[in-house]
Amino acid sequence: MSESEQLDTAVKNAEIKLTGFMAEHNIALRTSANLVEVLKDVFKDSKTAQHMSLGRTKTTAITKHVIGDCFFERKKSTDIENVKMLCVVVSFFDEGTNRIQTRFWKLVQIYSDQQRQFATERATAERLNSEMIKSFTDADVPIKKHSSECTTGSVSREFTVQIGGSVIIPCYYDRKYTEHKKYWCFHAKSAYNYCSILAYANETKGKVSVIDHPDQSFFTVTMRNLQHEDTGSYWCVEEIEGILHLDEAEQLLLTVQSAPDVSVMNSSVSGHEGDNISVQCFYSSGYQNKSKQWCRYKDQSCYTVGRTDTSQNSSVQISDDGRSSFTVLMTGLRLSDSGWYFCSAGDLQTPVQLTVTAVVTTEELDKNGNNNPPSSSEEQQNKY
Repeated sequence: MSESEQLDTAVKNAEIKLTGFMAEHNIALRTSANLVEVLKDVFKDSKTAQHMSLGRTKTTAITKHVIGDCFFERKKSTDIENVKMLCVVVSFFDEGTNRIQTRFWKLVQIYSDQQRQFATERATAERLNSEMIKSFTDADVPIKKHSSECTTGSVSREFTVQIGGSVIIPCYYDRKYTEHKKYWCFHAKSAYNYCSILAYANETKGKVSVIDHPDQSFFTVTMRNLQHEDTGSYWCVEEIEGILHLDEAEQLLLTVQSAPDVSVMNSSVSGHEGDNISVQCFYSSGYQNKSKQWCRYKDQSCYTVGRTDTSQNSSVQISDDGRSSFTVLMTGLRLSDSGWYFCSAGDLQTPVQLTVTAVVTTEELDKNGNNNPPSSSEEQQNKY
């Protein structure tokens, strides 16, 4: 064998051994090129080191087609027991690259040939799932929820908000979740599995505030100074304990626009019991022919343009100008009318909070030990 052939063989063996070392110790293959440069710098008198060339592509090929094939043949040709392994691969959203990355995580032993008679017990879906979770918990990796695929779900509510503006969104939940943690989650690409928790109930983080109202079974989310990058999917979530149970989540879509397609002048209105209030809801030209409604979140009761509905002395009427807005008129307000409503045009909504206060009579003030201030005529009489 010539000197050049000996050097070529030595270089190949060195590259294979170095690749095997990296694979055995789970070292990222993308570091191979940098590692070779270090070896060249350290072993400047080594022809083998100086002739090594080991980039990520070459390292991957050696792992698959050299080390992998040899290992497979050796396992087939020896009496070493055949161990059945679970290969755990993880997908995660990398905020640095703004991409979903997939990486090998770990090999988990399920059973060996000596345990083959227990295969039906040891290779069940439940055990595979628990072994996978254990591989994370043993490494102190926090696990909240998991899924075998990226969940996008279906959007239940859609909103548009003006750039630089604010919005308050109510999230209703079942009474059985009153004591559960609640949070507000966001992901621009509608992937719930990778959404970022912006804030939990009763805390403020940055421009997001979440307030729970357990006595009314809903929490409100306030978002301020919204920008284009805030456009995306959000979730109202009730946290469910137990890793095998998914959280209760409602998906919403928020779009930040220079001129929102559906909006209101005031998102909070108030009136006294028995009074009337009106709300003007605006829409863009693309929604002129869409259905217009005024709905209550709590029971999803809706009133439609052109129809008057009367219920227990309160009346709701909607009139549409056909160009850019419709007006909601509520008469004979009752205390029970208080709550969250929304204007809608087509699939778009904008929330409105209505507060109805009681009218306190003179008799009720007297019963509470309060005196009415004297009128101007009474004041004049008292002077004399």
